[in-house]
Amino acid sequence: MRRRYGDISNAVKRVIRKYPYVIPCLSMGIINYSRLASQIKGDVDTLLGVDVSIDSIKMSLIRYSRELEAYYNLRDSISVLSGSSLQLISDVVLVTVELSTLLNVFDRILSILSGRRFIQITQGRNTATLVMEYNVYGDLMDEFKDAISIMDNKAAILIVSPEDIIYTPGVIYLLSCLLYVNKVNITQIISSYIDTIIIVDRAYGSKAYEVIDEFIKWYRGGSDGDRSIL
Repeated sequence: MRRRYGDISNAVKRVIRKYPYVIPCLSMGIINYSRLASQIKGDVDTLLGVDVSIDSIKMSLIRYSRELEAYYNLRDSISVLSGSSLQLISDVVLVTVELSTLLNVFDRILSILSGRRFIQITQGRNTATLVMEYNVYGDLMDEFKDAISIMDNKAAILIVSPEDIIYTPGVIYLLSCLLYVNKVNITQIISSYIDTIIIVDRAYGSKAYEVIDEFIKWYRGGSDGDRSIL
């Protein structure tokens, strides 16, 4: 019997890990265990090849939530994000080119970087994607006639965080959730040391900025006093 309970617990964990958005709720104990047990019963039964009772799954969920509470929460990622600063760049262009094209314009890109104008480069195996302000793109557009993809009318939210972001899991997850629940689609997320760059449609740039900014202000306390972190 002990082995059977162990098998059920492991199966429940495997199933729950397929639904990562449920885990924070489990870790905080703010979930209906009976209902969740009913919803995942089919998957647990399939994994074990037997008919598992709802009560057994529920008990495994409760035990798992206690494990999660000990090490899994969003306190650290919230703390990092609340110590971050934001900048909105309202008109950017994403250009994807062959690496050979990037090499041909690299000297010009270096001169742009030295002038502190916004441009960011992400290199893949055979291609590179450049994110740049529209006026920078205007200076280089003649070089991109053979571009693989050009996406304009985008906005960039630049988030500069404390160095702890390098060692803190969950910050990108938190940002993604914030924008998702506010119906803002993310075109691209780029990370560079302590900088996180989120690319969205230009029409949603201000909304994305405000959503993240309000979250930061809430956890800093603002004029309403300190906020508790769940």
